[in-house]
Amino acid sequence: MKKLLFLAISTIISTQTFANEPLTTDKIVEKCSGFAEVAESAVQARQKGIPAAHMYKSLINKDKNTQAMLKLALDGAYKTPLGRSKEEKETIILEYTNETFNDCMKFLTEYSGK
Repeated sequence: MKKLLFLAISTIISTQTFANEPLTTDKIVEKCSGFAEVAESAVQARQKGIPAAHMYKSLINKDKNTQAMLKLALDGAYKTPLGRSKEEKETIILEYTNETFNDCMKFLTEYSGK
């Protein structure tokens, strides 16, 4: 389920941002790093116990593409389990962030034919 969400967001990123630009490795890394930062912030909020409704308010008054990216990051983050200890929470945050980045890189690299 999470992988489908990340493929969807990668599609949004690639079609909207790169419509008229070649997909260079630098651009792929830049876009996937940006999405991973959004995902990291979302999962950090989840691990801090911030209610989902509060986080979803960040979607208000954003453009469609930004809303889609934020929503997918939040959807995935709020499906992660809550860690019991500080170390467990840090591990969950790291794994979610890395998975997000890696899925994005894989998809956009394949999309670009690199």
